[in-house]
Amino acid sequence: MLPGSNSSDSGMEPTMNTKHISYILEIAEQKNITKAAEKLYVSQSTLSQCLANLESELGTPLFYRHSKELSPTPAGLCYLEGAKKMLEIKKQVYDTIADMAANQTMDFTIGISSQKGIRVFSKVSALYKENYPNVTFHILEDHSLPMIKMLTSGKLDMALLAVDDTGRIPTAYELLLDEELFLAIPDMPSFHAYFNDKGLLWNALSQAPFILSPKGTIIRELEETMCSAHQIKPHIICEISSKSAVISMLTEGVGISLMPRSSIKKIDGIRYFSISPQLYRRHVIAYTKKKTPEPEKEAFIQLIKENYIFE
Repeated sequence: MLPGSNSSDSGMEPTMNTKHISYILEIAEQKNITKAAEKLYVSQSTLSQCLANLESELGTPLFYRHSKELSPTPAGLCYLEGAKKMLEIKKQVYDTIADMAANQTMDFTIGISSQKGIRVFSKVSALYKENYPNVTFHILEDHSLPMIKMLTSGKLDMALLAVDDTGRIPTAYELLLDEELFLAIPDMPSFHAYFNDKGLLWNALSQAPFILSPKGTIIRELEETMCSAHQIKPHIICEISSKSAVISMLTEGVGISLMPRSSIKKIDGIRYFSISPQLYRRHVIAYTKKKTPEPEKEAFIQLIKENYIFE
């Protein structure tokens, strides 16, 4: 049993305090007590005291204190490995008991990183509930990279992701489709210098105003790949995630932007160009696998695979 727990009876073996274990894991994740406290919605002093008490109990530090961040000591790495296993076992036990107690009620926590994923989930959830009416879905929306971390840490049961490389996914997954990305340019006189009847004029595009996705997103990485391939240092006008907002900015002539096929709106005033070499993102459903069969999860995944298409 990991230290970091209390007992109501000093003569008994103490029980595991998973709250404190979660505190230590979050400190390791954030590498900073202040940031970890913000994530956990507790005071910095509470986290500092928790860590100090645990290190005193163990008789050794769990983290090296650097000027700007914390990093695990060898003892800390050992503790973190055991802590993750304990939380995983607890979750499995609680999930099993909850299923038994709720008479087949189910809870799925699903991460979704794209508007395409949201649209497909909306359709599939209705179909799924026809056969599994007692299911409750908990949906988290975020970019793909944070979702991958949540999936591997056990915070998600499944995730609909759009990635540039499936090698980034450490869990089981099913490939749903490959989606091409296009360069969207306002069809206005001030932007006609960037293309002609044959296609894009890459030399001229080095002077173009770009609307990019935020840093840390898959599309931003693809945008940077495109710019690097054509030796463009983009003049960034705006960084924004919402593709509906990007469409509005394109119609107003704010700048040019990389658009996934599923986000393209065929409206007057916007031209779309295929890129050479072509850029794609890969849509997948990633999921955690348990040792016991999970027919309900498998049924949901199958419905996703059948309905994840371009319309």
